[in-house]
Amino acid sequence: MGLEQKSALQVLETLLELGGKTNVSTLINSVIGGQKSVYSAINVLEDLELIKSEQKIIRGSRYIYLTSIGEQIAYKIIEITTILESQKFQKREKKTKIYSYDW
Repeated sequence: MGLEQKSALQVLETLLELGGKTNVSTLINSVIGGQKSVYSAINVLEDLELIKSEQKIIRGSRYIYLTSIGEQIAYKIIEITTILESQKFQKREKKTKIYSYDW
């Protein structure tokens, strides 16, 4: 499994929106799908070298960082998402178009 996993795409996008770095707890709270899907996504993204993780000894938190290539891909995902959302809006707008008649 790779980037076709929706939660992996959401993790990349969320990391970029949070400045490229956050802890796992924040990701779990930000990504739809919950804890299991986030940990699965982290494993996939680490295998693809799109993110790196680091365990902080003092607090015991695990931090996730975007790599350079991960950041580039996250920007592309946001760009694609924006295009798709724009297309959905245009389709809805066409369906709800109200016709006015001058009698």
